[in-house]
Amino acid sequence: MTVSRTLRNEPYVQAKVRQRVWLAAKALGYQPDPALSKMMQHIRGRKMPRSVGTLIALSTVPAHLEPQSMRRVRESASLRAAELGYNLELVRLDSIDQPNPALERSWLARGVDGVLLLQMFRPSDVASLLNWQKFPVVAATASILSPNFATVSVNYYHNARKLCAALTGRGFRRIGSVCPRTFGIRSNDAFIVAAAWEALACDELPVKAFVFDGREFDQRKLRAWLRREKPDAIIAHDEPMATLLRQQPGLNPSSLPPIFCTSIDPQTSMHSGIDERLEILGYKGVDVLAGMIYRHEKHQGNSQSKVLVEGQWFDPP
Repeated sequence: MTVSRTLRNEPYVQAKVRQRVWLAAKALGYQPDPALSKMMQHIRGRKMPRSVGTLIALSTVPAHLEPQSMRRVRESASLRAAELGYNLELVRLDSIDQPNPALERSWLARGVDGVLLLQMFRPSDVASLLNWQKFPVVAATASILSPNFATVSVNYYHNARKLCAALTGRGFRRIGSVCPRTFGIRSNDAFIVAAAWEALACDELPVKAFVFDGREFDQRKLRAWLRREKPDAIIAHDEPMATLLRQQPGLNPSSLPPIFCTSIDPQTSMHSGIDERLEILGYKGVDVLAGMIYRHEKHQGNSQSKVLVEGQWFDPP
């Protein structure tokens, strides 16, 4: 049993014993058979082999507030899961900052194969929700603050430099950023920093970013920011924000500087900006999760792999 647990990468084996087993296995030329291991897993659980495995996609974003960006990730993840023989089941929770033992028991009883974490309503620490070491877990979002899961996420730094370089290449020098504080946390303020860097490179003083809390901003503060900072281009964190900026009472849309977006949908967008290629993010998220399942890897709580998806510049027709 100790050998079996070691070869299945289960955590309940002493480090010295684990090392002895792996050294002996290496000396004997042992190679795991994934198909046999999967069958034995079902036998141990007294279950008949299933033709379709189950993956959980977890989020705290309510259905009526789900942004198009999250939908693109979720749909591409579902397609990739189906290609690999899995059913991706979406679970929306209202709260994830308290332990949920019932949820953990339910997933274990159902034989859930793995968990894909999607965008959360706000940047979140999910460490206390359940014992993650019982599941393979991949975060397909940058809104998970802790634990340190294997992650597939947007390369915000690359996208920020690409966007700001494109704007300075078009002659803009005073680039201002308008975004909620939660986006700054997710992106590690990449766009604010990149805009400041481009301004300094052009011998301009950086434009102070307009950062607000919640989902809405104070209209008077926005107008005061525009008068004080005088940006000649604005970076909005998404297209709904760009639309909201143009619809502000007391502001003439034609007097606003051009607005560019950090995330656009190339199928429908009327804004220039960055296509984050979110369909690749969902696809790769499931790929990484399936690889962990194949290798019988579960979340270990230490440093995990990171896959960053680079976006590309987009201009509407």
